[in-house]
Amino acid sequence: MGRLHACLYCERIGCWKIHMQSHIQQEGHIFAMDQHHFTVFCASCNDYVYDVDMERILAAEKCRMEIVVSQVKDPSTKRLKLNEWRPSIEEAQKLKAFSGPVLKCAGLRGLRNMGATCFMNVILQSLIHNPLLRLHFLSDRHNQNLCANRRVGKICVACEMDNLFTNFYSGQNTPYGPTSFLYSIWKTNSALAEYAQQDAHEFFIAVLNEVHNNCVGYENNLNSSNCPCVVHQVFCGSLQSEVTCAKCHNITSTTDPMLDLSLTIRHASKAKHSKTSRKKAAAAAAAAATVGLALPGSASATSASTSTPGDTAPNTADSCHLIECMERYFAAEKLTHYQCGNPACVLSIQLKRFEHSGQGSKVETFVKVPVELDMTPYTTRSVKTRTKRLKRESSGLSRKQSARSLVPFDSVNESIPENKYVLFSVINHQGGLETGHYTAFVKTRGQWFFFDDHNVQLASQRDVLSSNVYMCFYVRANYCMSPNSIVDVCGRTAPSTEYFEEEILASADVSPIRPR
Repeated sequence: MGRLHACLYCERIGCWKIHMQSHIQQEGHIFAMDQHHFTVFCASCNDYVYDVDMERILAAEKCRMEIVVSQVKDPSTKRLKLNEWRPSIEEAQKLKAFSGPVLKCAGLRGLRNMGATCFMNVILQSLIHNPLLRLHFLSDRHNQNLCANRRVGKICVACEMDNLFTNFYSGQNTPYGPTSFLYSIWKTNSALAEYAQQDAHEFFIAVLNEVHNNCVGYENNLNSSNCPCVVHQVFCGSLQSEVTCAKCHNITSTTDPMLDLSLTIRHASKAKHSKTSRKKAAAAAAAAATVGLALPGSASATSASTSTPGDTAPNTADSCHLIECMERYFAAEKLTHYQCGNPACVLSIQLKRFEHSGQGSKVETFVKVPVELDMTPYTTRSVKTRTKRLKRESSGLSRKQSARSLVPFDSVNESIPENKYVLFSVINHQGGLETGHYTAFVKTRGQWFFFDDHNVQLASQRDVLSSNVYMCFYVRANYCMSPNSIVDVCGRTAPSTEYFEEEILASADVSPIRPR
């Protein structure tokens, strides 16, 4: 019968193939909206049409409804405040007078390799195309010309970040050499000094630490909580660890801030051994089931939610899924149980590919990374809710089994929109433990790009998902749906980097423009 369509002229709603097409012909109403995809059909064009205003309204309504649903499901969910900036007549006139022409492909620029600096280039590309950091620095929240650190002759990495955004959005497309940024990191972090191959994740943490110190105005611990700087507002979440006593079953909880997740990858050889062990365990469980027994740790004795995806669909010996790594990290069976008390706005994940024990080696196991990631099942509220439900539903289990099991997560009814993330950056490493090369995939304006130092190429999502991931970055999905909003991070109100609505500037008799 076709999808339901709603007439935009009257209250008529009907299936497309029969009722809506006849309604359009009889009444002469030419516009109807698809209630599934929310696209507008034009009878005059005989096709679905794209309207900018309609897309903005749809994006704003989706964002608003997801906020409402998240607050109803979890009132404790925290969120960065998004304010829509509307220029006054005076501000609009100044924007027209001082803003340059709209630049195409602004932000896409390669970085020169200045001698084994590919580790720095991939991190800088990921930070520059981070949507929340971009809004912060392009909104002039940290102006290098007004920085107090610069006035006293102090090195300021936050000013270097502002300088990077200025150069990337200057309209030039030739490769840029971030020499001053590299020099600043050398002066502030001696471990990363000199021309030598460094770890990209270590460089990432060093940059966040320096930007944090420069923003707060004094040397401070990067793991301090309730910090108003842009680093903590964007990257910081809370990680709750619970230690259970094996004798009295007393649980001690501690909540600490986290800037990233470092997940362990299972070796290909270990994964193969684990696969064989699971087959033997399944055979033993089947044999025990014939005589009415339940083996400890078998599916009949534990909850289905504690099993990894590999239990139902065994992976090949040389690959695994990111969800498996996360389930091992947040596993309820461990003595120390980690939970996400409040996920970050931008979730950065590092896969532990480098092992320095013994002779040292690199884990080459291929990790399948999802484009969309739901962190709801790993949050404290979800874990506690499912634990309580299990205790009510499984009175036959022992106390030890009940404390170490969870009911399966219902993604349809229990998922919270605020905890859904989309992938926007991936960092890869080719080579061994001592030598290698870093490259990056970054998504901007709905398109993936491949960055190999000064080379920038178009890429497909298939290329991204088939790469050997070392680090990946996710941003909350509903932040990508608010083009006219900015992040309210301790500072003065400033314009967003997206479009202005024409009716706002109409009163000032100026044409719509985009600021820097």
